[in-house]
Amino acid sequence: MKEEVENLICEHSLIHSRGALGFTDFSDDELKP
Repeated sequence: MKEEVENLICEHSLIHSRGALGFTDFSDDELKP
C-alpha cells in the first residue's frame, strides 16, 4: 500500500473547502491563484 501512495501529491484548496461548507462570497483577491 505504501508504494502505491508514496509519490502522490496532495493539494488543498481553501476556496473548494469553504465552498463545500456553503461559503461562496469570495473577494476578487481570494479568487486569484
